[in-house]
Formats: sequence, C-alpha cells, structure tokens
Amino acid sequence: MTNTEGVENYMSIQEILKNEYDVCEILELQDMSKSSPCYQIVTAETSYVLKQVERLDFLKTYHKVQNVLNNQGLLQGRLIPTRENELMSKTGYSLIEYVPGEALEEYNDEQFISIIKYLYKYNQILREVPFEANEIEEVNNWDKVKSVVFICHKVEEILNEFELEEKSKFLLKNAKKVLSDHADYFNRNNKQLIHSDLGPGNIVFCNNKIQTIIDFTPEYENELYSLSQFLYWTCLWDFSESTSLDRIRSTLKIYFNEDVPQEIYEGLFLYLLKACMFRIMGPILNDTHNGVLNMSKVKKRMSALESLFNIRQKIK
Repeated sequence: MTNTEGVENYMSIQEILKNEYDVCEILELQDMSKSSPCYQIVTAETSYVLKQVERLDFLKTYHKVQNVLNNQGLLQGRLIPTRENELMSKTGYSLIEYVPGEALEEYNDEQFISIIKYLYKYNQILREVPFEANEIEEVNNWDKVKSVVFICHKVEEILNEFELEEKSKFLLKNAKKVLSDHADYFNRNNKQLIHSDLGPGNIVFCNNKIQTIIDFTPEYENELYSLSQFLYWTCLWDFSESTSLDRIRSTLKIYFNEDVPQEIYEGLFLYLLKACMFRIMGPILNDTHNGVLNMSKVKKRMSALESLFNIRQKIK
C-alpha cells in the first residue's frame, strides 16, 4: 500500500465509523487485513474491530451466540449495531468490541488440553442457542460442500472429467467411498449449532489462558465436526507422527472426560475425513468453475488427507 493509498483508506474508514457508527475520535487505526479488510480501531473509551463481511446470515447468528456465551461466562466481543440498528453497515462492514490477546500459531500440550476442555463447554452452551439449519444461506461452493452427498457427487464428476495423478485419484476415490458408505451415519447423528472454523487464528489467549474464540462461522452439524476442524489445522495440516497422533488419540478422552466407546473413535475419523474433503473440495470447485483444475493448489490439503488415512487404525 502506498502512502497515498494509506491516507485514502484511513479517510474512508473514518467516514464509515463516523457516519454509520457515531465513532468520531479515533486515536489509532491498525490494519489487520489478511484475506479481507479488517482494522483495529482505538478510541479514548475502548477498542473495536471493523471488518468487511459478506454474510449477514453469519452476523445474525453471532448476534444470538454472543449473548448466550457471555451470559454463561465465555467472553465474546459484542457486535455493535449501526446508528440505524443494523448488524451490517451500508458499506458491508461489521463493528465488534476488541478482545485483547494473542492468537497463537502453535500450542504446547498444556494449551492444547485447555482448548479441548474449553471446546466442550463452548459446544454445550451453543446447544442452548435457538437455531435452525435454514438460518444459514447457501450462497457459494463452501456452503455446498458442507453436504457429504454433494461432496461424493462432485468427486465422481472430477474423476470423470479431469486427468489426475494416481495418488490423487486413489485418495479421492477412497474418501468418496468411505463418505458414501457412511452417508446415513452423518444424516442421523445429532446436530447443533457449531463454530466450524476453529483454526489457531481464531482462538485467542492471554497469559496462557483462553480469552475468547473469534470469527464465528456457523454450521449445523455434530459437535465432533467442530473438534475435527480444530484437529485438521493443528494436527493434520502439518502432520507429525508422534505429536499429532498422540493429540488426536487423546482428544476424545479429554473432551468427554470419561472412557470413550470405540464407535466414537470411528466417528471422529469420519468427521476428520469430512473436514479434509471440505477443505479440498471448496478450492477445487472454485477452480473447476472456470473449466480448469490445478491440483497443486490443494497439494498440502491432499497431504493432510493422506496422513489421515495412514493413521486411521492408530486413532483407535
């Protein structure tokens, strides 16, 4: 960003805050942008995060979630309505109270265990949020690949239409068969509101204690799927035979704090498989929409899938 662009951007953010939120006296504005515009706003009274959003349905769900979690003692930044009492500004931004802390990229064993215990309480509280599956709209490929049936159908199309390396074909065929064979399992399992993007960047620590979970990404699915999304990023993404496997194997005992039936371990594998395929098929579908397929874009994601199949029997 050039200096001129920085000044213009700062002025536009000031206008949004002044005109739509009545926030005028800005002491500091810090650009926190990664994939989309995001800024920390510091005023004399407090700090906020101003973030460009695309999903009003996500904001509406979080608006309900924040109250329930806060009332149960799990800190959530409050979503600030506009002066017209809307959750999203006319310019497509949301404003939320800033919760100080640090989003760690890696966890030691103590931090990992604390997260799993925290997620148990977090998911139990989310069950209390009034929610129906149709409150989440289907607007893009990421919404579509939440369906196991849709994933299997699209894998078949891709295998028929594109020339793939043998390893990629084998992994995708194997994943499709397992998911297809267990489609009824996914359908009949209990579902609830979950946060489905529990990567390291969304879990905030302060003084080695979990402060909050941010960027709520709602989904109607089994609680094991939220665990699986967390394990995907923390264990499968950069798989380590010793550390990653030990953490995956210990997760359910920590989470449920009891002896876990054998079938639950198989269930964890299935939800981990769904998480892997969700992360693979989203980019692939965005790619094939233009009639091309560049598997190099999902190379590391395919490696995570391969690691999962390699440890399937060891998870139990």
